Amino acid sequence: RWQWNDNDLQDDYNSNNYYECYCGGRRGEEDNNHSSIIIVIIITNQQKQQQQENEKLAFQYYGNKDYEKALALFTELHNNQPTYHYYTYCLYCLTALNRFTEAEKLVRSKIKEEPGSFRYQVDLGYIYLQTEKPEKATKIFDDVISDMKPNRANISEIANAFMSRQLYEYTI
Repeated sequence: RWQWNDNDLQDDYNSNNYYECYCGGRRGEEDNNHSSIIIVIIITNQQKQQQQENEKLAFQYYGNKDYEKALALFTELHNNQPTYHYYTYCLYCLTALNRFTEAEKLVRSKIKEEPGSFRYQVDLGYIYLQTEKPEKATKIFDDVISDMKPNRANISEIANAFMSRQLYEYTI
């Protein structure tokens, strides 16, 4: 409430009315709000730091060809933050461990999530090549090329997908 003389303003300042009006709550509530925000920030920073440590450890395991341990960490990272980067390393680990059924399941789930993305189709074909099903792989690769729209983004995506799997004969 507004007061027009200085004495009344001082009285208002010393009361809870001033605090409610200018600070958005009753005295003491701001401490709880600030504490909650600080706790959220601390937890978020701890989670981010843990994720960075897990990522570093996952790459260390991957570099040492300890694919089982790397896969466990990359899977956790991918579940928390489903990026293409983590997906790719999950796929690399699964194929290195000859766990092609799980690799195919992972790729098919990505195809469902992103039906317009050709890179996952190329990954599926690559798995078929690894499991000695070249006719299925060839069909997928031919379908990807024939279904591709002639624009720079699609051409780059498909060419990069083939090159990352060392399938240079399919690059455009």
